[in-house]
Amino acid sequence: MINENDFHYNKTPFGIVITEYIGHDTKVNIPKEIDGTKVTLIGECAFAADETVKEIIVPEGVRIIGHYAFKKKKNLVKVTFPESLHIIFSDIF
Repeated sequence: MINENDFHYNKTPFGIVITEYIGHDTKVNIPKEIDGTKVTLIGECAFAADETVKEIIVPEGVRIIGHYAFKKKKNLVKVTFPESLHIIFSDIF
């Protein structure tokens, strides 16, 4: 079960920025909101440190995925992107 305690994040005027995943689940369904604010950006290297994740579901409302967000994820086999996604920076995998 994923909850907002599985993430480090920053609250900005533009929404929540996920800065790091600190959970241990193999399937991560990023929440649409944290503390009542929409998640709009997956930050640089947000999932880079984790070795357990096999699947990530990015929710509708996320508009930007930062550099290296999923870098060096040798076990990652599936990422689901939302239609709201507008910008994907280089080298996200």
